[in-house]
Amino acid sequence: MLQDFSFFNRPISPHLTIYVPQQSSAFSIWHRISGVLILLCFFVLVSTLNNLVLCNSQNILFEISFILYFKVIRIVSLLFLIILFYHLFNGLRHIFWNLDVLLSKQFFTHFTIFIVFIFLICLLIL
Repeated sequence: MLQDFSFFNRPISPHLTIYVPQQSSAFSIWHRISGVLILLCFFVLVSTLNNLVLCNSQNILFEISFILYFKVIRIVSLLFLIILFYHLFNGLRHIFWNLDVLLSKQFFTHFTIFIVFIFLICLLIL
């Protein structure tokens, strides 16, 4: 009943080293990574606000000034906004695709460049 398939000379499926990533797959992977990072930042924000609320009313101003004093917190906030903008605009692109808007091949590259352009403009405004 059972056959031994080890003697057959079957081709091995291609590995990731020869796979050329497509533009849509790269944007989709980064969209998922940015979603996880936003979730982690949201968890840290909620826990920080929870700690501030549980402090005395005298300590709240001290805690807020302590948080805003460090430049590391400002840099993390800027990185969070960058990730949020990327996730927002890439999510809008996915919503357009789900609605069958600009899904043809001729608009695909132009629409992706347009989304990246809007993302960069929002970064310059910050």
